[in-house]
Amino acid sequence: MNPPQVKATIVSEAQAKNLLNDNNLGMNETSGDILNNCGVMEYHKESGNLTVTFRNMSLKRIRRADRRGSEFVTEEKFTILFQSTFSIASGELVFQVRVSDHPKIVQEWQ
Repeated sequence: MNPPQVKATIVSEAQAKNLLNDNNLGMNETSGDILNNCGVMEYHKESGNLTVTFRNMSLKRIRRADRRGSEFVTEEKFTILFQSTFSIASGELVFQVRVSDHPKIVQEWQ
């Protein structure tokens, strides 16, 4: 079996909530672009843990929702969504897994 690839994407808080409610929601919908967002999952026999290291991952661009009235940038939250698809038993069982990180506030420096 080839080690699974894990991809990190950034989504808005609203998109993350929709993912929880609708499992078939497009897994390609993002709120920005992340550089170096793919990594290979590694298994550590001693601890029994699976890990992925994202070297030099950085946010390239963020797409914000239209602001209404007196909203501040800090009122819009984002989360990093980690997702992977892998199979076991010679492809008989296919799993799509995803997990999100804690909400983040993205500030842009000009």
